[in-house]
Amino acid sequence: MTPGQENDQPSQDKLLQEADAALTPELVEHIISAVGSHVANSLQGCGRERDLPFPKGLITLAYLKAIRDWPEGARLDAVCSIYVTLDDYTLADEEYDVLCRWLRFLRESGQTSVEQTGQEIAQKAKEAGIRQAVEIQEALRSKCYKRCESMDMVKGLRKNR
Repeated sequence: MTPGQENDQPSQDKLLQEADAALTPELVEHIISAVGSHVANSLQGCGRERDLPFPKGLITLAYLKAIRDWPEGARLDAVCSIYVTLDDYTLADEEYDVLCRWLRFLRESGQTSVEQTGQEIAQKAKEAGIRQAVEIQEALRSKCYKRCESMDMVKGLRKNR
């Protein structure tokens, strides 16, 4: 341990306590409502981080606080559903563009696939960025699993309160 390192944990704990206290129930409600509207209005089922109504870190803290504090029921279930898929709405511009191009290809290929050969469809899939889209979707799935683990850990704190 280097000098000063032994003090890092108490200062981090203090910062977390201060952040928790600053996130009033009203502010948590406001953030969750704004993010819920943002997600509901997303036409692609994904979104860019720069379009979020609040910074990603603040949104994450608000959701975790709601998961910890809100009573069981439909509202909490909705919060949990959005929380585990939050990374779908925090994409970099390039990732967002790739997924939108891929989703557009899927919609269009369903309408014209009868008129095209398998080879033509495969070429269009390649042009639409199938490899990149799959990589992004795999990364999002991994992040979803990690958020599920975080959520379960926070739900465990509910029993200890």
